[in-house]
Amino acid sequence: MHNYNLAVWAREVGQANDYDVYASLLYQTYPPITLSASPAAPQLINTPITLTASLNPSGLSWEYKFREGYTDANGWHWRDLTDYTTSTTYTWTPTAVHNYTLAVWARVIGHTNNYDVYSSCAYQTALPPVTLSTNPVAPQRIGQTITLTAAMDTRGIQMQYKYRAGYSDAQGWHWTDITDYTSSTTCNWIPTLAQNYTLVVWVRVLGDTANYDGYSSVTYQITP
Repeated sequence: MHNYNLAVWAREVGQANDYDVYASLLYQTYPPITLSASPAAPQLINTPITLTASLNPSGLSWEYKFREGYTDANGWHWRDLTDYTTSTTYTWTPTAVHNYTLAVWARVIGHTNNYDVYSSCAYQTALPPVTLSTNPVAPQRIGQTITLTAAMDTRGIQMQYKYRAGYSDAQGWHWTDITDYTSSTTCNWIPTLAQNYTLVVWVRVLGDTANYDGYSSVTYQITP
C-alpha cells in the first residue's frame, strides 16, 4: 500500500522555469484481495461452504463483509451474509438453487465507505436427485388409480412437488398438470386415455418461482 501525491506542473510555452502553476492530489492504493470457497462448486443445497478472504494487511487493520447475489428475470438480488467484522472467514449454508456470485468487501478499520477493495467468485448450488415411482406398475387399464410417489433427500429444506402426465402423437406432445405445486410427495392419477405416457414430477424449494429446480420422469403404458 502507498499514499501517493500525484502532481501536474504547467508553464507557458517558452518559459524555462520548472512551472508557472501546479496542482496535486493524494492517491492511495491498497493490496489486492481474493475470495475462495470450500468445498468447490457445485454443491447440494444445505451444504456448509467456507468462504475465505485472503489479503496482505500491509501494516493496516482490516474488516470484511461477505455477501451473496444471484440474478433472475427480475434482475439482481443481493444479501449481506455478515456485517463488517474482522474475521476473514464465514460459513455459508445455501438453501436455494442458484448460480450465485459470492463477494467479500474489505476496508481499513475506521473507514466509512462501502469498501476499499473487493473480490468475488461464482458458485453453483443444486438439489439432491429426485426419483419418481408408480404403484401399481405398468401396464394398467383406463380408469385404474395410479399412485405416483416422489422420493428425495430434502436435506431439511421444505420442497414443493408438481405432477404431470404427457404423451406424444402426430400433432406433438400433450401435457396435463395432474396437480399444482404441493407439499405432498404422492398423488393419485386416473388415466382416461390409452397411451404410452411420460409421467413427471417437478420439484422446487418452497418459495422459489422457477418452473422447477429439478425433475424426474418414468414411462407408463395405459391400455384400453
